Amino acid sequence: MLVSVNAYRYPTAILCGRVIVDDDVYVVPYAVMRADEMGENGADSDRYAF
Repeated sequence: MLVSVNAYRYPTAILCGRVIVDDDVYVVPYAVMRADEMGENGADSDRYAF
């Protein structure tokens, strides 16, 4: 997880995986962000959320 010093993330927001939050981004309360890497056959919509 990389959060810019120029971004604001509420303490109740959950960031999981390789989430990158750039400058001037506001992550709202209770937001959930996931950043997963899909494998070669990553088209299985039952296992991945975008």
